[in-house]
Amino acid sequence: GGVGLGRAGLPIPLGASIELFTISVRCVFMRNHGGNPDHTPMGYMQYCRDMSTVTDSAVADAFDTPVVASLRRRTITLLSAAQILSGLAAGSVVSVGSLMAVKLAGSDAWAGSVTTASTLGAALSSLMLARLAASRGRRISLVTGLALASLGATSIIVSAVVSNFVLLLVGGALMGVGSAANLQARFAATDLS
Repeated sequence: GGVGLGRAGLPIPLGASIELFTISVRCVFMRNHGGNPDHTPMGYMQYCRDMSTVTDSAVADAFDTPVVASLRRRTITLLSAAQILSGLAAGSVVSVGSLMAVKLAGSDAWAGSVTTASTLGAALSSLMLARLAASRGRRISLVTGLALASLGATSIIVSAVVSNFVLLLVGGALMGVGSAANLQARFAATDLS
């Protein structure tokens, strides 16, 4: 048994993994040891071969339905709204975060500390979020990243209330996780376009 989808009503087995796009050429770069003139400027030889098409066009047509198009539009709208809100939050971390850092630390030398914590949070979490997306899916990765960013925003607010500089830095780092998720959301929206 399977589920009939699309114009053709093709049976697709439950739990099937279906590739919706293919790459027709695979290239491998190997270190050039033989002095071959076809090497790239960095000294690597490029070997390319055509790969067989994995996706049957009838299977791809099975996903070309009004329901799927509606879901795609809704998802792109949601990802766009997340982009806007996350972008505003990232901007506030830079401006308000530096003012709060100066006030809580008592020195102008710490003005860039929240921005640094945010950048480090984004850099360190991007690999974790990418692995999570590969193993559990983009939705889980995006929700996790944006939930941690929400926790970071809450931490920043609490740090101002209790005058705690370390909590401000932790909140800034968690806001950086949101920046990494924000970048992932751009790729997700592009893939759906």
